Amino acid sequence: MDSVSELNSEKKLRRLSRSFRFYKYAAIVVFVIFVVGGLFVFKDEITSENLRYLIKYLDLSNTDPGTGESTLTFDSSQSLSRGALFKNDLVMVGPNSIDVYDLFNGRIYSDTFIMSRPAFSVSSKHVLVYDIGGKDARLFNSFSSLWSATYDYPIFCADASDSGKFAVATSEKNYHSAVYVYDTAYDRIFKWLSADKYVSDVALSDQDDTSLAIAALRAEKGDFVSELLLFKVFEKDPVASWSFPGQMPLKTFTSAAASVLLTDRALHVIPEGSQPITVSFPTDKQLVIYGFFDDFYAVVLNDNTVGVNQRLMIAYPSGKYDSIDFNEEIIDLSANGKDLYLLMQNKIAVVNVSDLTVTEYPVEGEYTSLCVAGDRSVVLINSSGARLTQLKGAPGPSSADNINGGQ
Repeated sequence: MDSVSELNSEKKLRRLSRSFRFYKYAAIVVFVIFVVGGLFVFKDEITSENLRYLIKYLDLSNTDPGTGESTLTFDSSQSLSRGALFKNDLVMVGPNSIDVYDLFNGRIYSDTFIMSRPAFSVSSKHVLVYDIGGKDARLFNSFSSLWSATYDYPIFCADASDSGKFAVATSEKNYHSAVYVYDTAYDRIFKWLSADKYVSDVALSDQDDTSLAIAALRAEKGDFVSELLLFKVFEKDPVASWSFPGQMPLKTFTSAAASVLLTDRALHVIPEGSQPITVSFPTDKQLVIYGFFDDFYAVVLNDNTVGVNQRLMIAYPSGKYDSIDFNEEIIDLSANGKDLYLLMQNKIAVVNVSDLTVTEYPVEGEYTSLCVAGDRSVVLINSSGARLTQLKGAPGPSSADNINGGQ
């Protein structure tokens, strides 16, 4: 009886073995057909660069920039370039090229162009590069050029949103300004023309992919008037607009909570469904740096007196604002959640905007800009390279004083 059972078990194992071999080879054949078919269908999109980028994300040992430390050396001087983090990589944009660097493995992509005043907008999906005063605009991801256009008239500004949409402001014949919005298929879905307004900035909302803000300038009775216009990209007329006489528009921002217009004299915050709340700048201070983020808006003003005396003003979507005075120069700023990072000489000050506490960390070396990679993790950039570092060690004494509450 035992021998019969063993014989039956052996037959079952053989059948299972044959079935396993069949399904194994069938799976291999299906996989090969899938790969060959993909190579045939997407042969124009598949390059050595994006295959290398795919392998990077298949590498399970790939380090999270928010936890590691590394140093990059640029192949050539990036003194005229600006940098930003895009999908955990460092993007450097200059007059002649865009370079993408893996923070741990060096440069992974490069493309060349010629722009006299290159600027760029980074979203979670794209890097939009455009030439201010020139006519060229190009759209990139981390490993390839996706779209490009040469306009008939100079470009004023542009913006890319997390939805994949992007906007470009230029001109058309008989019109001072023309604003175009493109969808994820790079088709134009919105066009706005103005014969009496000059566009200074455009902004697409990252939360509502139909919302567009336009900051513009017009003349009225010999004086300048700043305007903020809010649009839905499926409607031709603005859903709301506001005018601010005697001011020059600089920057705009829009989100689900509020819209913002920065001018040379004030920061205007318009909470959703409310009227503008104005944060006026002191007449003895000059605007030097600003940054708009989802939870707050930061403006740095410089005192024109002897010595360094800079005021950081933080406004919130509700219209409330605070200010902190620093006795050191603020070189650059960035944010991570409720924390605002200020790059200074040989230090970084981290301001928690919830309670206005200021913590300072020493930094060795001279840097011109910074990007926040994670909680207490930053990328410091200068003309020769970049350094990913964790802010640690005993925090130094704060150089902040005169913390004031606002409206």
